[in-house]
Amino acid sequence: MGSYKYLTYREDEGVAWITLNRPEVRNALNMELRGEIKQALREAAGSEKVKIIVVTGAGGNFCAGADLKEFMTMEAKDIEAYLDRYGTAVIARMIMDLDKLVIAAVDGFCMAGGLEIVEACDLAIATERARFGQTEVNVGLMPGGGGTQMLVRLIGLKRAKEMVATGKLIDAYEAERIGLVNKVVPAERLEEEVKGLCVQLLRKAPLTLKLIKKAVNYLTRKELEEGFKYEKELFIRCWLSEDRVEGIRAFLEKREPRYVGRDPLAER
Repeated sequence: MGSYKYLTYREDEGVAWITLNRPEVRNALNMELRGEIKQALREAAGSEKVKIIVVTGAGGNFCAGADLKEFMTMEAKDIEAYLDRYGTAVIARMIMDLDKLVIAAVDGFCMAGGLEIVEACDLAIATERARFGQTEVNVGLMPGGGGTQMLVRLIGLKRAKEMVATGKLIDAYEAERIGLVNKVVPAERLEEEVKGLCVQLLRKAPLTLKLIKKAVNYLTRKELEEGFKYEKELFIRCWLSEDRVEGIRAFLEKREPRYVGRDPLAER
């Protein structure tokens, strides 16, 4: 098995468990963790023993999204290359294109890029204390990992616009009601419930599950790819703005942001 610093990987009775492991920052996605998620997904995909993949988080949270401190140190000229190599959309594509079903096991906060990972997964089980939000707008950004495209297909146009534009958090039962997750369980039963679902799936023919996933994803996969590309263009435009810098700085300084609304492309 591969060596990992920011996640743990284990294979157990046909299931690969990928656990994001930066609990001190609610498993925020820095460059290294993003790279390790890709590596772990490749390892699970290539293992003949693995039939199902579970993605979860350590320390009582799933994932708080991007590591904003890292974002503040990134040069504007580097953002497109970063997105192409480490962006959440790259991880989402991998999950959707895997031949094996991927289950998200969600506890605590699941926000921004963390939510985009859940949106890409085939199934999701959440605890009663889980909280979900497409929260990028709260720091002067928009989703850049496919959230605008996947969310609307999961919960509908108006609900998706509301979540993306307000950046509000919703609880687990609301997430279940609108179709973000399949089931809500008490926190102490999360692993048990996920294992039970894995047992059900492991009894099915693996080729059949593979073909079912391909068939269900086929209708939207090509449309999603076009949407991902367009979203990336708009995200970069947003990234170049003064409001992105101010939004993240205000969040880190725990104060209200002072937005100006200037479009960086309008000044070229």
